[in-house]
Order: sequence, then structure tokens, then C-alpha cells
Amino acid sequence: MSNKTGFFRTNKFLIVSIALLVVTLLIDEAIFSDQKRRVDPKKEITENLGEQLGILDQHIEAISDIAIVDLNRLFSRFTPNEELPYFIYEEGNVIYWSTNRFVPKYGTLDGAYVHRYLKFKHGEYVVRRKVINSAQNRIVEIYALLPLSSDVPLNDFFLEYGLNGQIFGRSSFILSDTESEAERNIYSPEGAFLFSFEGTERMKVDYPSFSVFIFLLYMVSIAAFIWSGFSYGVKLATRDKPYLAVGLITIFLAIVRLTMLRYEYPLSIIEWSLFQPDNFAQSWWQPSLGDFILNQLALLAAVGFGYRVFSRRLERLASMRLVGTVPSLLLLLTSLYYFVIQVKSLLVNSQWSFDVTEDISFTPFKLLAYFALFVIAISPFLIGQYVGKALRRVHNANLVNLTLALIAITGIAVGVVISEPMGFLVGLLMLYLLIVFNFKLSDQLDKVNYSTFLYFFTAAFLMAEI
Repeated sequence: MSNKTGFFRTNKFLIVSIALLVVTLLIDEAIFSDQKRRVDPKKEITENLGEQLGILDQHIEAISDIAIVDLNRLFSRFTPNEELPYFIYEEGNVIYWSTNRFVPKYGTLDGAYVHRYLKFKHGEYVVRRKVINSAQNRIVEIYALLPLSSDVPLNDFFLEYGLNGQIFGRSSFILSDTESEAERNIYSPEGAFLFSFEGTERMKVDYPSFSVFIFLLYMVSIAAFIWSGFSYGVKLATRDKPYLAVGLITIFLAIVRLTMLRYEYPLSIIEWSLFQPDNFAQSWWQPSLGDFILNQLALLAAVGFGYRVFSRRLERLASMRLVGTVPSLLLLLTSLYYFVIQVKSLLVNSQWSFDVTEDISFTPFKLLAYFALFVIAISPFLIGQYVGKALRRVHNANLVNLTLALIAITGIAVGVVISEPMGFLVGLLMLYLLIVFNFKLSDQLDKVNYSTFLYFFTAAFLMAEI
């Protein structure tokens, strides 16, 4: 009995995590399973599109029944229609349009087809074409458009993501006129290719009322799993195994993030715009701004734990050779390079501008992006703090100054000669370390004085320059 009790106490957080996960899966899948929010996207989109195209066919038939009798006074005989716009052309010239938002050029609509996918600046459509011969022996072409996406909400179904919710449910997809994998292609009822889509593997149509409860259960399970990883890491660190401790924490955090990405948590359970790709999307690793922030927080947790463990180990060392600081110095360079990559990613893949001359608005998502940049910048600061402490353990101060100065001069020279940004990055970093080392700023972090302010200012200036 004592062995069982000891085992539970030692692994209580991991046991709680697994138990909560099992209970949550049973509740979510066995008791409250709702297949409406876990449908196959191709099958669902094809079925929904078929229904909407049936409505579009009825719509164009009703138009042709009126137009075939008499083509005179069309604007008094037809009513405006924004949700299913239609246009009538005769000899390439438009003679009626149901919306004032746009009138397509005849050349963009012309062709021998029944259904066709077209993309305009204001939205994407499936076009239904029909040719009639009126009672006056006038041949006209009628084009009725089914909106797939729109830059303005045509009705309540377009409010969330700009896509037609009657077709795409409550998921966000990117449409294309080029064929993709078979499970990503959508065809017309006649079998002609219309468009392909990119997005979530499991299309979300509805969210059940118990979704918040399920979300909280999963979140507690994840928190217990991460806490168990940290408890194991602390035990390894107390046994003077810092590398294993940090490696274990990194593995636990990686498992959590990969699992969340694979099963689209929390977006598969609750509707949260922070985890939609509308504002930011880079890759499968960072498909949304929410995932971007979580990735940076996970990385910071691993770096922060490593800083704590290795700093305590460093305090027990009376001296240190200069060559012993090389691994941490390389890690610092890597973290700065990572910071640069993530900043570029935000600039390229986000839907807002960080240039105050172009955009001075501060939306909640933009503020969260700034917060993410701040989180990323903490990691190189902590690693730099450790490097500063390690350099202080080297007794030959002249050797430290000479080495840092030579690397700084070499890096800046390389940056000037071959216009290599990484050269300037290395040079700036070495100059920063020279200031930290000579002013003993790494010893001021836990104090509140002028040197502490100078330390933070110098670190902030370095990150701003980068």
C-alpha cells in the first residue's frame, strides 16, 4: 500500500492529467458526440453547394421565364437582388444588372459552360449560365451568380468569415481555381471542376452548448500534464542533470503543442476568432495568431526553466573557462535569429501593418501581436543574462574583452563588405555583451538602481535595432 501511495504522490499530476483526458474524451465522444462539428469538408461542401446550386437553377429559370416573354422595360419588371446577383447580356453588352455593386465584363463570363467558378476583387462566385431566345427572336445570355465569399456581408451567413456559411459552415477556407488533391477538389453536378479549397481537415458546422465545459476539462488536463513535466524536470535538476531536465520539459511542451495543432484545439471545440487564420497564418506550425502566441509562450517556458536551472548550476562554479561560454553564446545567436524570423513572419503573414505611417489603429489582435513580440524578446534577454554571468566567471577580463571586440569587428566588417544582415546582428550582439560585461549589468537584474535601468534600456535598444 505504501508503494502505491508513494507512486501516486510521485506521479500525481501525470495521473490526474491522464484521468481527466479519459473522462473528457468519454463525455465528448460517447455521451455528447455531435458529428455536425466534425464533418468531412469535401462531402459537406459538395452537398451544401449542390443544394445552393439547385436554388440558383430555380432562380435563373424564374428570370428566363420573365425575360423570354419580353425584353423591354427590364428594370421595371425585375427586382434588385444582392444575395444572388444576375446579369443579362445581348451581343456582349449588358442590358440588365440586379446589383449596383459591380457589373462583370462580358469577357470574364463568356464561355460554353453551365457552372463555372470565378473570382473578382469583391468576392468569389459560382456562375450559372443560360442562353434563351426571346419572343422577339432576340438571343440573350443570363448569368446568375452564387456568392462563395464576399468582401461585404450579403446576409447573416457571411458575418463570421466572409464565406457563405450555408456552404462552408463555420470554418475558414482558401479557395483556388487550380486543381489540388482529390479530397480538396469540388465539382459541379455535371462533373466539371469548379474550385479547390485549403483549410481545416474537419469542417465545423456547429458548436454544442457544452463546448465551454469540454474546453475547460481539456485545458485542466493540459495544465496538469505540463505541471507534471516541470515536476519531473525539477527532480532531474536537483540530481545535477540540467540537460536532461530541460530536454524533458521541452519534450512535454512539444507534445502538448503538437497534439493541440493536430486536433485543432481549442478551435475544434469552441469558436474563437483568435485561432482563426483570418488575421494571421503562416504554416501548419503557426496556423493562427493564437497558435503563434502559444508557441512563443511554450518556448519561453522552456528557456525560462533552462535559465533557472543553469543559473543555479553556474552559481556553484568559482571560475569558468572562456571556451565554456561558447555553447550558450551560440544559443544566444540562435535565439536572436529566431526573433528576426518571427518578426518577418508577422510582417508578411498578418493582415495589419506595423508601420505607423500606414496604420495607426491598435486592434486587439494587433496588440496581441505586439505582446507576442515582447514574449519572443524575453528569451534572448534571459540567455544573454546567463552569458553575462558566465563571462563574469572568466578570470581573464582582458581576454573576454579582446574576444568580444574581435568578433564584433569581424561581424560588422562582414556585414559591410558583403551586405550580410547576420554580420551586423553578430556585431551588435557582441557590443551589447561588452557593455553588459564591463558595467557588470548581469549582476543588477535583482536590484533596483540606475544600473538596472541601464541594463533594461540597453537590452531594449538591442532588440529595437534588430
